[in-house]
Parts: sequence; C-alpha cells; structure tokens
Amino acid sequence: MACISSLASILSLLLSLSVTALGDIDVAPSLNASEDTFPLSGKSCCMRLPNNISLGLDENGTSVTVDVGKCVDICYSWVSGFAGLQQCNGECYAKRTTMKVFKLQTGEKEVSVIRSCRCGGAGRCRRLRKTVVYHPGTEHRVEVDVGQCSSRGGCGTDSCQVVHYDLKTIQSPKGTRNVPVVKTCKCVGGCHRLPHYEEVRMDGGQDVRPRGDGGEEGGSGEVTGQGEELEVPLALTVVDVGRCSSWTCPTPKPQCIP
Repeated sequence: MACISSLASILSLLLSLSVTALGDIDVAPSLNASEDTFPLSGKSCCMRLPNNISLGLDENGTSVTVDVGKCVDICYSWVSGFAGLQQCNGECYAKRTTMKVFKLQTGEKEVSVIRSCRCGGAGRCRRLRKTVVYHPGTEHRVEVDVGQCSSRGGCGTDSCQVVHYDLKTIQSPKGTRNVPVVKTCKCVGGCHRLPHYEEVRMDGGQDVRPRGDGGEEGGSGEVTGQGEELEVPLALTVVDVGRCSSWTCPTPKPQCIP
C-alpha cells in the first residue's frame, strides 16, 4: 500500500509539471495572446496533452509544426484517489478549440487547436457544448458553439453519431462562410446515412468539391473530427449529399454502400 501511495504521489507531481509546461507552447502568432495559452485542467483526470503534427513548409521554406493537442483520461480510479485527482466518469473531450491559419508554400491551411478539455456525462447519447474560435486576432474573431456528440456505453453496441446539422453563417476576412453546427445526436447501428456537405456550383457546372463531414467514428464510440467549416463563395451553395457509414456491419463484407 505504501508503494502504491508513493507511486501515485510521483505520478501527481509529473502530471502537474507536464500540464504547467503546456502554457509555454507557441502554437501560432496571434494578436490575442490568450489564444496561444492552454488553461490548466485543475485536478481532473481529463487533461490536454501535447499532440504535435507537421503541416509542411512555410513561405520561407521552414518546417511548420503545431501542437494541436489531444484530450486524454490519464488515470484509473485508484490513481485518482491517491493523487487527489477528480476521476472522469464520462468522456474526456475538447471543451474549447481555436482555428489557426498557417501560410504554407501550398497555400493557407486552417487547423483546429484544442485549448482545454473537460469530462462529459456518461450513460446516454447527447449533444455537448464545444466552443470554436474562428479568425482569432482579426476583426472577424467570433466564437461558435459547434457542438459534438458524446456517449460512453449509453448506446450499447450502437454508435453515438451526429444525425442533423444546422449551418451558421459567420463573417470572415474573405467574406461570409457557413459553419456546420451539431443539432441532433442519436444512437445508430448497422449501415446508416450520416450528413456530408459538399459545395456545388449554382450555375449548373460540374464542379463539386468536398469540404467537410460529420466526423469519423472512433473505436471508443467517440465522434472524432472537428466538424470542418465550409467557406462558401457566392457562386456556390452547400448541399448535404450524405454518406453511408457502418458501425456494426461485419468487414470486409458486406459493405455499407448507397
């Protein structure tokens, strides 16, 4: 017992040091300094941990790496008890994210950066709040609750998925853009249709360009993906063309197809 207590104390110290270090990570230049800091998770087992990804080369040929973060439930019940941490009985998910724009040799790339995490409720499929900051550091800065679906065990063998979106229009430096906002979550199983948005040219042309969807289903039952925003020029309209997704269908056959 003394050995376990000592181990838990060491773990608590390491976690506090690692979380404090997160505040020193430089994600991207911003006119608003608060957008580049990561609030501490307090004494919760649900924490934001570093997750560095490479975006490519910037306009000067320098490699660009960004810490997009990830939300992780970092301790078991016995650890949380000894370390004085609040156990996350529900799902550990992103509470607040910021959309950062990077200028690369291939053009501008917008990346979703997790700023803070929190525990969600367990037991049923429901919509949870998720705040996304668009165009930080500009006069068009706006916060949008894009929502997300969450359930841990509440759907049994089925999956908690987004079944309906609303589109919220916001202003951007390049004009208006439509952001998909989660409206309805539902337990779904087998082969089913999920929302999938594409931009279609209104003048009758054949130009159809995928821009985002409702996210992919992860093995834990958590809907991953950030619900990517859609930038809609005046000549285009947004259409939910749908997509087929399978959670419980056996693989590789039969396939879930339209």
